[in-house]
Amino acid sequence: MTNVARSIQKRSDPACESRWWAVATAWGYCGMVWRVAKDDAGTAVETGPTVLLKIVAAQRSLSALCRQIRREFPQAQRQRDDLGRKQRSVSGHNRVAMLAQFLRDYYQGGRRRRHFDVAIWADWRPYLEVGGLSDFAQSVLRLTTQIPPGRTRTYGELAAGVARAGAARAVGRVLAGNPFPILIPCHRVLGKSGEMTGFSAPGGVAAKKAMIESEANTGS
Repeated sequence: MTNVARSIQKRSDPACESRWWAVATAWGYCGMVWRVAKDDAGTAVETGPTVLLKIVAAQRSLSALCRQIRREFPQAQRQRDDLGRKQRSVSGHNRVAMLAQFLRDYYQGGRRRRHFDVAIWADWRPYLEVGGLSDFAQSVLRLTTQIPPGRTRTYGELAAGVARAGAARAVGRVLAGNPFPILIPCHRVLGKSGEMTGFSAPGGVAAKKAMIESEANTGS
């Protein structure tokens, strides 16, 4: 994906600061967790690279989202500012605000969501934390981003697409641990016969089906 996230990951924890933001959507609350570097004085470098660590798909309640974020990222500080207004001139914060709007628009559906995928992926691709993922996993996630809204692929087709025919189960394991749902649309990947399987987000298979149908119905 790129080396930006890798380079920041190599820094010691004191050199970085993690933050998270709860995004209210029509389906519940999504979460975004990101990291910024700190200068020698320990102050966050707001104009530096902002690396995305995690997207949490829509949870039914804010409390459920808070519990998950605190469990996985206990040191992350909750961001409560309206970044879209107060920090519009700061590139990293503006990118976070744009991603939050993308998530709101995605779950809202209709025209507001149309054609967002390509632009938002191009904007964030250099700033995803992928340092802990294998080359195979990164290839699977990258190929998954090429599935258009409302369309689907099978695990086997993705395996063949990364030159690992017969590795459908391995592809499934990668997508089950997808750290960036919605941005990387793992919900568009189906089982061999088109069955809705393997969706770990809240709502499970029913949510996966609803997302695909919503995309198809709105012509996203």
